[in-house]
Amino acid sequence: MPPSITPLSPVSSLSRSVSSSSLKSLELEPHPHPSTPRKPLPAIVKDAGARVSISKVPRRKPVPPPKNTGITTAPTPLAISTTYDDAGSTEKGHVSVFHKGFKKPAFIARISLAAIKAKLPPLSTIKQKLPYKTDKRKQRIFLIAVAAAFLLLVLIIGLAAGLTSRNKKQQNLPLPTAHGGPYSGDLTYYDPALGACGITSSASENVCAVSHFVYDAVSTGSDPNQNPLCGMKLRLRRGERSVDVTVVDRCVGCAPTDIDVSLSVFTQLAAMELGRVDVQWAWLEEAPERVPLA
Repeated sequence: MPPSITPLSPVSSLSRSVSSSSLKSLELEPHPHPSTPRKPLPAIVKDAGARVSISKVPRRKPVPPPKNTGITTAPTPLAISTTYDDAGSTEKGHVSVFHKGFKKPAFIARISLAAIKAKLPPLSTIKQKLPYKTDKRKQRIFLIAVAAAFLLLVLIIGLAAGLTSRNKKQQNLPLPTAHGGPYSGDLTYYDPALGACGITSSASENVCAVSHFVYDAVSTGSDPNQNPLCGMKLRLRRGERSVDVTVVDRCVGCAPTDIDVSLSVFTQLAAMELGRVDVQWAWLEEAPERVPLA
């Protein structure tokens, strides 16, 4: 006869058996009403350290300003900064704010008035160097006299410069006849340098070159620097203008009565664009006897 098999229970032997006391405790525990709100579960907060209000943060004690020791320090120069906008962007932002107050290109910093004042000596130092420190009335008279002398000097210089310019531009003198002349010829201009008389001249000087016929006719030797015409003066006249010039050179391409002058002389008598004009001239000094102009 085979042995009998005991059927397995659906409840594991390891499961805890429910005692009568446990069932009793469940029956005695009051059940909450469904409409009663449940208590919220405690929130899980990560440990983020201690949190302190901003008002409770200790503040730094303000540092008092330095005392005035009498030592003047130069102000800090302004920094020069430049920005570049190669792409030609028209966006507004920090670039437009940065350029405010600067002109393109912003390579020149603004000079502060404090830097200028720091370089100037104090007014008290200037007053101490003036004479008559104790007598204010004499000191005032001295300052007025200095100012008047300065104004007088400026006036004299201005009048002298004005008269010189006026005489140079508006000279209109007649041609003398006592020393030979007047003669008529062509007037041209050249760039003077070291002339036949051994004198170095410039285009701004009132100098001229006479014809080689005249220059060679009065020569006294082989040295052209010793020519009697060197340094002699003659007067040119054209229209209502006249200019006095000095002979320093000989003109190879000139006719006997032609005169070659510097550019400054030519522009006083005619426009530079003309190049060649008619002119009358005469000697201001006694001319040598062998001048072939009669």
